[in-house]
Amino acid sequence: MRINTLAFPHRTISWVKNCCVVVALLFTTISIHAQNVTILPSGITPLPIGYYPRLTYDAILALPSPEIGDLAVDLTFRCLRFYTGNRWARLINDDDLNLPAITAWAEGGNEADYGHQIAVDPNGFIYVCGRFRGVAAFENTILTSSGGDDLFIAKYNRAGALQWAKRAGGTGDDRANGIAVDASGNPYITGSFFMAADFSDTDNVTSAGLYDIFLAKYTTHGALQWVRSAGGTGYDIGNSIGLDASGNAYLTGSVFYNATFGDTTITSAGNADIFLAKYNSIGEKQWVRQAGSTMDDVGNAIAVDGSGNVYATGYFQGTASFGGTFVSATGSDIFICKYTTDGIFDWVRKAGGSLTDNGNGITVSSGGEVYVTGDFSGTATIGTASLVSAGGFDIFVAKYNLNGDFSWAQRAGGSGGDGGMGIVRDLNGNVFVTGYFINTATFGDTKITSLGNIDVFVAKYNIDGVLEWVQKAGTSAAEMSTGMTIDTHNNIYITGYFSGTATFGNTTISSAGSLDAFIARIKE
Repeated sequence: MRINTLAFPHRTISWVKNCCVVVALLFTTISIHAQNVTILPSGITPLPIGYYPRLTYDAILALPSPEIGDLAVDLTFRCLRFYTGNRWARLINDDDLNLPAITAWAEGGNEADYGHQIAVDPNGFIYVCGRFRGVAAFENTILTSSGGDDLFIAKYNRAGALQWAKRAGGTGDDRANGIAVDASGNPYITGSFFMAADFSDTDNVTSAGLYDIFLAKYTTHGALQWVRSAGGTGYDIGNSIGLDASGNAYLTGSVFYNATFGDTTITSAGNADIFLAKYNSIGEKQWVRQAGSTMDDVGNAIAVDGSGNVYATGYFQGTASFGGTFVSATGSDIFICKYTTDGIFDWVRKAGGSLTDNGNGITVSSGGEVYVTGDFSGTATIGTASLVSAGGFDIFVAKYNLNGDFSWAQRAGGSGGDGGMGIVRDLNGNVFVTGYFINTATFGDTKITSLGNIDVFVAKYNIDGVLEWVQKAGTSAAEMSTGMTIDTHNNIYITGYFSGTATFGNTTISSAGSLDAFIARIKE
């Protein structure tokens, strides 16, 4: 810590000694980097830490008319923040240099409950979807499944207080896999249901065979607006959803044999095939596209840019057709594809090696820069990069431009099984990735070790793909992070599931049953 300005006109020696005592006490209270201290007859600037307002993080964000240099104690993330002119930045202490702050909460019951995906609206409200079994408690809201797994959707404010929670489903296993929120705070979810599922007292869907795809839209207050189904006699599933500025919804997942979307039926080339579909804001199908080979092909994640162009990733086997363009896999390979807002095929890229590789998460900037994460085994070629796993599955992160040209790729992991599941980008081009790792994993020059079997990680890479930091969370049992989002204040939210007692930064949460859903907030 440096003292840059000392002004003592007409002081007495006693007064100087007292000031030195105060400064010494301040130094022992907190170690702050790049902080100026000025001592004048009127007092010390900045004030000792005990004089700053002590508020929750959300209360700090709500402070009226802050000025550059204002300081506040953040009770949520247990740190000191200063106002830079456009955001409340976190002062870094010696104990946690270069690491973000994390807080978390859990929801669930005495059986197995999973958070699958997460989204945030323009006002900072958080929406989570997943599945639960039996009876699950969302604060004071109790949800009961109709049999097997039912799906849930829940809304929270930034402080983690529940606003509402809803369930849907039937006597079979039903799950919500993807969620997105429009500019008015209306959430859309997609997933799969078995045979029949009720979404309200008057709205239900029936499958054409076994598992079918659903798309549902709710109001910001949790009332169902509409629900649509699609599929055929096989196993059809919606895995991911993205929205454009007009509230059009774009889905990806997989279909088996024949699947009907509105008045359009598509037929898989063999087993499971990839689908992409567009619906407008009132649930009318606009178009549907199919891609794949005679083997198994699945769309895992989708994203939409500022012009409504659609990007998807997943995996394919054999020789697969994307809009008449053929790509061949040497094992199970990753695909990244782009379609226009009208469903016209633009390009497809493949990545991977001779073993099993998966694209699990995708995000895109408003201008069309594409970022992908997932897992690979053995040696994988991604663009011009050759990545080699340390053993089992490793994590990859890759960037492409809007034309599909390769920019960079990075790997992370260890000798166990590791995977990237979710990815987001901030306005400065920094990339945040979440997923899971086993035992010890290396990210750049940083090694992290799990508390037990499988733990959660969150990592930050800069615009050039250089690791900035990595943080872990977990228990001595197993946990998984499956979804990720970011808000306009650079709060990063993740969801997934955990067992036992888990540590997320300074927060400890405990599951009520074998597995519970968690939501965690990460703030730099």
